[in-house]
Amino acid sequence: MDNQHKDDYQVVISEVELRDRIASLAQQISKDYEGRGVHCVGVLDNCFLFVADLVRAITCDVRCQFVKPYTHVFRDRDTETTQISYSPEIDVRGEHIL
Repeated sequence: MDNQHKDDYQVVISEVELRDRIASLAQQISKDYEGRGVHCVGVLDNCFLFVADLVRAITCDVRCQFVKPYTHVFRDRDTETTQISYSPEIDVRGEHIL
């Protein structure tokens, strides 16, 4: 955020609180999946910094992938259907997923 607009924002969670919470989550995930592994699937665009901080702090085997949702609207006479798909499609059947 630039200094010109810094008064327009209010800090809700401090940087220290956020770092501590991420460390706590990572510690719990590492404990829960110790000796196994977990897939971390982030939904782009806004999650990648959080996911990067989280997976760096996880000590068990973690595989990190990102997907981006796309919305397709199909129109047929009187109906409109919205379908959300993800690219790339990933196969995580039978896996533990965050």
